[in-house]
Amino acid sequence: DIAGTGDFAGVMNAYNLRADRGNSDYDRRQMLILNYVYALPFFNTSTGSLRTALGGWQLSGITTFQTGTPFSVFVPGDPAGIGSVGTVRANLVGNPNNGSKTADAYFNTAAFAGVDNVGANGSTGFGDSGRNVVYGAGRNQWDISLFKNFTGIPLHSTEGATVQFRAEFFNAFNHTQFNGYFSTYQPPSIQNRNFGGANGAHDPRVVQFGLKFIF
Repeated sequence: DIAGTGDFAGVMNAYNLRADRGNSDYDRRQMLILNYVYALPFFNTSTGSLRTALGGWQLSGITTFQTGTPFSVFVPGDPAGIGSVGTVRANLVGNPNNGSKTADAYFNTAAFAGVDNVGANGSTGFGDSGRNVVYGAGRNQWDISLFKNFTGIPLHSTEGATVQFRAEFFNAFNHTQFNGYFSTYQPPSIQNRNFGGANGAHDPRVVQFGLKFIF
């Protein structure tokens, strides 16, 4: 339950392994992937140059809908005095996933509180939030290609050749999809804090064109 690729791969408290039971780093609850190819019906019955230029196009793509993966929120420093900085999780006082889901405030930072140093106010130096209690953004990804084969191109042989033109659109609708967050706790008293905001995103729309000569 504790292995993964998060910010900290070990346990928070070696004397309380149960506190590190939690969601896997790969805990993606829902995923739907659609693959499709559609022959566009336009201008297929036309003749001459109109059919050559505008008929026979095909649309294909891969569309992905999936929920995000979880991560933990840590406090800075070493409040537990274990000689390891940034390995203690914050205290949990609310629902961390009840946030605005914006770039500046993706998750609910008010759901977390700092951790007193060990011995202060009876503190153990360890926070009580679970492992991977915050879920990141999902994906709404449309990778689409539009292509057409131009056949019958003459060669010096008994067979003709085909030229395929492709226009490919990755993240075709240019959805912003976050993939990283400022997850080190900062108290509300800090001005201009970035805690709770996104610090990375998947690629924006990418468009590429290609020609393939087949003979």
